[in-house]
Amino acid sequence: MITGKSLIRAFVVILGATMFIMPLVACNKTSSATSKIVDAGAAWTVTKTTTLAKLTVAEGATVTAPEGRSLTMTVDSVETPIAAGTYTGKVVLTPTEDIPVTVTGMASKTYHYRTAVYVANGIYVPAKSVGSAVAAGAVTDTAATDVKITSVGENFNGIIVTGDTKSTYSIINPDINFTGNGTNDFAGYGAAIMTEGKAEVTIEKAKINSTGAVRTAVFVGGDSITNINNSEIEVHNGTLPKDYSWTSISELFMFVMSARAAVVKKGM
Repeated sequence: MITGKSLIRAFVVILGATMFIMPLVACNKTSSATSKIVDAGAAWTVTKTTTLAKLTVAEGATVTAPEGRSLTMTVDSVETPIAAGTYTGKVVLTPTEDIPVTVTGMASKTYHYRTAVYVANGIYVPAKSVGSAVAAGAVTDTAATDVKITSVGENFNGIIVTGDTKSTYSIINPDINFTGNGTNDFAGYGAAIMTEGKAEVTIEKAKINSTGAVRTAVFVGGDSITNINNSEIEVHNGTLPKDYSWTSISELFMFVMSARAAVVKKGM
C-alpha cells in the first residue's frame, strides 16, 4: 500500500530525475544543431536560412545555394565571404532568390546581385533580401530607418530600390560600411545604395564609407530619381584585380556613348 507521503516522495524523485536528464538532452541537441563541419572535398547545399554558432569549412570544400538562388553568409551581422576557415559567433547562411541583371556593351554580362534590403515596386521583398545583414533599424515597404549594414566581402549590395512602376522610398539615417572590391560601378554591382527602374528615393542623414576598387557608394540608374540630403559619403581606393576587364578602353567608350545617347534622347 502506498501512503500519501510515499507517493509524494516518489513523485519528487521522478521529477528530480527528469529535470536532471532534460537539460542534458537539450544541451546535446543544441550543440549538434549549432555547429557544422564541411570536410575537404565535400559539398554542402544550403536549402534554407541556417543559423550556427560555429562553421568550419575545410580547404577544397564547397558551400552553395540551390540552383536559381544566391548564398550569403553573415557573421555577427557582417556580410562575410564563404571561404576555407572557421567562423564563430552568430553565423547565418541565407539562400536568396536570384536577382539577375544583364549589362550590355561590346560584350553582354549578367550579374547575380545579393543585397541586405531589396525593395521592388514599393514592396520590401524578404525572399531577395539578406535580413541577417541588417544589424539594426527597421525596414518596411516605404522606408528603411536607422539600418546598419556592414560588408567585408566583394560584390554585396546594401539597399536596392527598383521597380517598373513609380514608387517612393525613404532611407533615413543609414550607417553603411563596405570593405572589398566591386566588379562594375556602371551597373551598381556591389553599391551601398542602388536605385533603378522608376523608383523615387530620398536619402537622409546617411553615413556611407566604402573602400574597394569600383565599390560604389550610391548608384542611380534607369529612370530612378534619388535625392540625398545631409549625408556623409566617403569612398576609398582599393586594389584593382589583375583580371579586371570591364574598364578596357573600347568597352568603357561604348558604354559611355550609349549612356550619353540615352540621356540626349530622354532630354528631347
